[in-house]
Amino acid sequence: MKIKLTTLILTLLLLATPMAQASQQIEMVEIPVLKERLKRFETITPSMISWRTMAKTRIPSNTVRDDAALIGMQAVRNISANAMVYEHSVRMPPDVSKNNEVIVVINQPGISVKMKCKALQDGLIGDSVRILNTRSNKIFVAEIVDTNKVTVN
Repeated sequence: MKIKLTTLILTLLLLATPMAQASQQIEMVEIPVLKERLKRFETITPSMISWRTMAKTRIPSNTVRDDAALIGMQAVRNISANAMVYEHSVRMPPDVSKNNEVIVVINQPGISVKMKCKALQDGLIGDSVRILNTRSNKIFVAEIVDTNKVTVN
């Protein structure tokens, strides 16, 4: 008798739950997704973005919700087509890229020197990155001041 009563109560609860949920409206929102698969290091353009409607409760908090936040960003990893784009999956493209040539400017009172070197790290303006002088094979640290331009003080 006790088992039948427990089964009856569980059945009633299961039947009541969908009715309660049906009476609540589910808020739907649109989020930007990529039309096609995006490879690592590719930059997102407006033509790559489409919209997907989803229940607000099913969207993680770290999902990019605005297309303006995607345009111009670079993929950190491969991103599938029509998948939600997470904040940690994109980044600003670096102003200096690893293994690319950079112009090093050394400013001292009475002298200014410019030379071409190789960046050993990615970085944004204001970051300090390691630089390789390809002639002497010496490594030093410089601050990024512009695209492919660093300075040593």
